[in-house]
Amino acid sequence: MGRAPTQPDPDQIRGIGTSTCCSTHATAIILPPPQAPTTCAEERNTASHLKSPQLNHGEGNWVSPLDNEMKPQDADGRLPASFMFGPQFIQQKLYQLCSSEDITLAKSLIRVGSLFLEDLQARQPFTEERYGSVRKVYVVCKQDVTIPEAYQMLMVAKNPVDEVREIDGADHMAMLSAPEQVVKCILDIAEKYK
Repeated sequence: MGRAPTQPDPDQIRGIGTSTCCSTHATAIILPPPQAPTTCAEERNTASHLKSPQLNHGEGNWVSPLDNEMKPQDADGRLPASFMFGPQFIQQKLYQLCSSEDITLAKSLIRVGSLFLEDLQARQPFTEERYGSVRKVYVVCKQDVTIPEAYQMLMVAKNPVDEVREIDGADHMAMLSAPEQVVKCILDIAEKYK
């Protein structure tokens, strides 16, 4: 290998895993998730942001659901417990900076997923003792239109981290839209927190 962490080996860009940087020391590297864990029990229990026909990211920043589908899991139809991204949403909001090949593959892999609302409602709020024992670095993806930067920073404010880094030129799928920058970021974090 012999390369400095600032120059990732191109052969290591695909398939990089947490074992590369976290073999003996734990550091969570957080790229924008669908929803960060919250310490606010009321917000966690209502999950109102998931029930809305549009995703509200504050300050009038609405992300149109386009062709996404939300379906109730219970017989009464009260909870939108399952979710499936639509092909338009994938192309315009998640993978907008990715290659056409990556977009085509993503569309071919669309599956229904659970929102785990029932699990979130039954779970105890995150605490420093239960959640804060691992160092956390949040990586802001500057061109993420699904979770705009202002909302990412709100998530960080609600769930403090040890450090915030930025990747310019990365959409929501940073590992595909800016893989070299993601690898460099992971290697830099691994070096700093070893």
